[in-house]
Amino acid sequence: MATLLEKITQRSENEQKRSNGYVKTSSTKMRWKAGKNVIRFVGNYVEVHTHNISPNNFGSIGVAEEAYFKIKGDGRLPFEVACTDWDLKNEKYHKEHTCPFCKLYKRAVEGLKRKDLTNEEKVVFENIKNACKPTKKLKWNTIDRESPFYLRVQNGKEEQVRGLKYSDLSFSMFNDVKGIVEQNNIDISDPDTGIDMIVTKGSDNGKTEYSIQPCLEKMAVKITPLTDEEKSWKQWDFVELYDKPYDFPAIKGKMHNEFRIVFEMSDEEFSSTLSSVDESGTAEDLPPDDTEDSKKNSEDNLPF
Repeated sequence: MATLLEKITQRSENEQKRSNGYVKTSSTKMRWKAGKNVIRFVGNYVEVHTHNISPNNFGSIGVAEEAYFKIKGDGRLPFEVACTDWDLKNEKYHKEHTCPFCKLYKRAVEGLKRKDLTNEEKVVFENIKNACKPTKKLKWNTIDRESPFYLRVQNGKEEQVRGLKYSDLSFSMFNDVKGIVEQNNIDISDPDTGIDMIVTKGSDNGKTEYSIQPCLEKMAVKITPLTDEEKSWKQWDFVELYDKPYDFPAIKGKMHNEFRIVFEMSDEEFSSTLSSVDESGTAEDLPPDDTEDSKKNSEDNLPF
């Protein structure tokens, strides 16, 4: 529990941030509309690994009751945490894997390979798997050509600010980008010689699909130099935004009971429960490369 001095200091810092204005997080993310979206990538992408641990609309019950993610104050749980197995600064895995949510996810995958699961056991492992699944995304500073604005709140009022948003790219989307770069031998995000791109959002048998093509002019890629204003826009620092510690003991204390039991088992105890593993099953140690965005519930704001 925070001391009185710590709480006063934190409140003062928060009041200072709000008086200086803050950015609405939800307004900084590219929202792909159905059909064509014209964008311009700026700077370089960063590979970010996270766990969306809150309940969402895709079947996950989260790692704890929904109420813990909505309360205000010290007891509130984060909606999303960084995967601590991933070295975000260097974009590679740490040699030692210590992420508690990856541990739970992998145990759930192993548990679901059992031949003799009861319906209740299957539900437990499915819930753990869905709640702790790691997500890999490439995040890239982006100019939204249709709406190059994000929202800043100043003295309780929202105002549009011209600037960069950021895109979440799945690995299949990045494959399109990679193909464009290789085929045209061009740095698409170069401030002077880069190009605009068209991201098309469509649907195939109910499944959302994305494709990316370069903007063309007379059958050749169209060079779109950044203006002086666009060059001056602040780029979002994804390491600063996502490479943050979190209080796992506080989360574990509020976890669903079955999650906590599975987590606290020793390797030997857990292995002894898997005596009837279906060896033909395929482990899912890593998430699929192309996943739909999880619902973003975060109400946190970026300091302006």
